[in-house]
Amino acid sequence: YSEGLFTPNTFEMFDSISSTEPAPYKISEQNQTFIESNLDLFPAETEDAKETMSTLIQEDLTYPMMSKTLSGFEGKLYRCSSALAGQVTQNILFGRSITRIVSRDEDYNYYYILYDGVLPDVYDGTTITFVGLPVSSSGFENVGGGTTNVIVLIGSYIAAI
Repeated sequence: YSEGLFTPNTFEMFDSISSTEPAPYKISEQNQTFIESNLDLFPAETEDAKETMSTLIQEDLTYPMMSKTLSGFEGKLYRCSSALAGQVTQNILFGRSITRIVSRDEDYNYYYILYDGVLPDVYDGTTITFVGLPVSSSGFENVGGGTTNVIVLIGSYIAAI
């Protein structure tokens, strides 16, 4: 708190909204420690942060692996080189801009990405590349009456391509 107002760091912010999101999630203690120890990676805006981020990407991590279990992948970043942003929203929360993206890759795997910041070039229908920390498997009710399963990630880097 600062002057009586909740002024969370990235972990505290995303943890505080976890149960109210369309795709609810829980951040493990290991991922909490990782995020709080690497706040400059969420998002990675400086060249130093981007370099550190690139060393923490687990290149062999796949969507099927994450869907099965995230146990053992705490503190490992996931990179998707191409995904379609299907739903993009940006809101002010605790005095800062938060961007939420529902995206799918070419294999129709779905992601729910939470990003601490503004992404001025990312809109619905934009092809993106992203790096994020997978924190949970989740899902949300879709317009067809079923459930869309997603991997929830805390975004480190997102760019339109």
